[in-house]
Amino acid sequence: MKRLLLAIEPTTRLHKSWELLQQLQSSEAYRSSQSLCIYLSLPDEPYTGTIIESALASGRRVFVPRLLPSDVAHEKFPLTRHLGHMRMHAIHSLGSWNEWPLNKFGIREPPISHSVVDLDDALSYNVDMLILPGLAFTKDGKRLGRGGGYYDRYLAGMRAIFTERARSRMPFLLALAFKEQVLPELPTCPHDFIVDKVLYS
Repeated sequence: MKRLLLAIEPTTRLHKSWELLQQLQSSEAYRSSQSLCIYLSLPDEPYTGTIIESALASGRRVFVPRLLPSDVAHEKFPLTRHLGHMRMHAIHSLGSWNEWPLNKFGIREPPISHSVVDLDDALSYNVDMLILPGLAFTKDGKRLGRGGGYYDRYLAGMRAIFTERARSRMPFLLALAFKEQVLPELPTCPHDFIVDKVLYS
């Protein structure tokens, strides 16, 4: 699958990404949302920068993921018990995001101080939509991640925290994919989350 994705021409990837933006903006789930979590894309993924800029311009709150820094004792953080080693942080502009630091997977992350490293802005705001990355999907929402387990752990923790708060609704889970990533079937585990909607181009 990784070879297939890398073989997509850059111009084709941008065109498909634009089509996905149009599909997203036309969806009822997006139109009714006031906030969303979304990842900063890798070169072989649908480009999310335009989606982020569009969402910010429309007045939506936008949260992007950040891994806990490796030089911090993760297990001392109360949220780690629930969320694992990923947090969502609010951004107000992409600005100079090309200058943001890279994490160990080569993904850009918003720079923050260690004093706020264990805060999760999406939990504080009760986010409406969460757009997940993935390596492959099925049309009915099964997802194959990239092996880190960060999103499954994060979503499980979010569900537990929302249950404690007596909040009944999880955010709408959505995935963006190239058609090459959509497969007839994928193996799943009991802890895997099913995506509510897969958009593909």
